[in-house]
This record gives sequence, C-alpha cells and structure tokens, in this order.
Amino acid sequence: MSHAMPARVNFVSLCMRIVRLGVVVALWFIGQPPCPAAPLLPNYYVRNLLVEDGLPEDSVTAAVQTDDGYLWFGTYSGLARFDGVRFTVFDSGNTPELASSRITCLFQDKTGILWIGHEAGELTCYEKNGRFHAEPVRAAWKGRKIFGIVADETGDLWLINDQGMLGRVKDGAVASPQPGRREKLVGFAGAFDGSIWVTRDGYASVLRQGVLTPQLLDGLPEASYVQGICPSRDGKLWVVSQNRLRKWNGSGWVDDGVPLPLQGSPLTSFIESQNGLLALGTQDKGLFLVSPQGETLNFSRGNGLLNDWIRSLCADREGNLWVATGGGGVAVLH
Repeated sequence: MSHAMPARVNFVSLCMRIVRLGVVVALWFIGQPPCPAAPLLPNYYVRNLLVEDGLPEDSVTAAVQTDDGYLWFGTYSGLARFDGVRFTVFDSGNTPELASSRITCLFQDKTGILWIGHEAGELTCYEKNGRFHAEPVRAAWKGRKIFGIVADETGDLWLINDQGMLGRVKDGAVASPQPGRREKLVGFAGAFDGSIWVTRDGYASVLRQGVLTPQLLDGLPEASYVQGICPSRDGKLWVVSQNRLRKWNGSGWVDDGVPLPLQGSPLTSFIESQNGLLALGTQDKGLFLVSPQGETLNFSRGNGLLNDWIRSLCADREGNLWVATGGGGVAVLH
C-alpha cells in the first residue's frame, strides 16, 4: 500500500497536467486567425511563345483549336499552325490561295472547315483535305475588316465586321444591329442554342432564325453599356456591364453577380471553359479568371504576361488556356 498510493497520486497528477495542457493548447488555437481556405482557382504555370519560337510576329490577333488537335494563330504576317512543338506558317508568299497575310479572326465550323477572316474584308477557308481557297464575301461592306465569324442554328455562317454589322456568307444578307452610345465597341457570342448575340457600340441584339431583335437588358441604367458577352454552358448568357459580371436567362438576371476591377475597360475576348472557369481578356488590363464561386485572379505584365492587350482566347481540350496578345506573343497558362 505504501508504494501504491504515491503511484496513484502521480498518475492523477499526470492526468491533470495533460488536461491543463489540452485547455491551454485549445485556447491558443481559438486565439489564432482562421486558416486560409483552399483556392478555388487552379494554379497556373505561364509560358510565353514569341517570334523566336516560330510565330510570324509577336502581335497575335486570333487563336483556335481545330478538331485534329492543332492550334492555329492569326497574325498580320500570316497564319501559324502549332503542333505542340513547332509552328508551320502560311502566308500570301508561300500560300497564294490565302487571300491575305493580314488575319483578324478564326473559326472552325461543325464540318471541320477552318474559316479565316482578313483585315480588308476577305474570307479564306481551309478544308479538311489541307487546301486553302478564297471564299467570296457578298455582303455590301467592301473593305470592312472581318471582326468575327460565327454559325447560327442552321449552320449558316455569319461574318461580323468592325462596325458591328452581320453578313451571311451564303447569300450576302446583311443584318444591322441597333447601335448604342459607346462608339467602336463591338462584341459577339455564338450561344449553344444557335442564336448569335452581338453588341454594337455597347448595345445588345440577338439573331434567331435569321431575325435580329434588340435586347433591352432590364436593370441596366440608360447610360450604361455592355462591356462583353459570353454564352454560358447552361444555355444562358454571361454579361459584363458597369464592371460587374452577371448572368442573363433571357428575361432577367439570375443573381446580383460579381464585381470586377475592370474600371470600365471593354472586353476583347470572353469564354467559359468546360469546368466553368471564365476567362476575360481586356484591352489594357490583361486577363481575368473568374471561378464559378466568384473568386477572381488577374494576369498581367506584372505576373506572367508580356503584354496587357488581350486579343483572343482559346481553351484547349487539356484545360490549358492560350492567350493571344497584342505584342507579347501567345501566353500559355498550363
């Protein structure tokens, strides 16, 4: 007994010390700031491709991935095809069938044809057999730069010029969207239902079944303008106005949206990736990435890009983002 009591007392004393230590540790943790949440946006590694890597020039106007996996880039010095290792350049010197080396936009249709728009209003197509040929532009706007190319619900191809007008390739039919108050601000989006949205001078219109209808987006002040639009993968439309990203369902806004630090800068390219990540290219503030939860990340000259003028965006099948810039080549966000 004489030896058992001290052992029991020591055991109880040890237990009390452990309890006191646990309370102290718990109180210490309670007093600490919360651990930061895991980031909602993926981490990216940025690689820049320039003239020394094989691009015709460092100002890149357009980017698209075709069904065969190639990436194509438009420049004012020709068309570049990238296989992941090297560039193959097509220009008016080595490819006489190319209407011009001054390329402004690219689009692949459902049949696999790559359509190439040019600065002076010409149109070239690249067939799946590897041949180029010029396609006549019947729309009555000779000399107007082809700003964009998009297909409607029937598969008919429409051109959008730098004035915000639409011209149908097959017959030259022209549709003239209502202009807004912000001159020289043109944007477009081919929605998943086949409708074509166009913003002309900041005012939105939609083309359905060949009929163009102005779209008054309720709740926007009269003096405001649409900075950019993008089709959402759930059939709705992403809209940026007054530096705020919101979703339009055809009759009203889905939510209050997310504020963006754009300071009024218009969007030059706007896409939604397969995982719901939004990529927004601007004229002078670089690239913004927005997660489905609203987290925002900005890439600019200070953290990976070589130029803040984003001219085109392309998300490839592996989830990489290809960023065509107005002087810094192509940035690849892996």
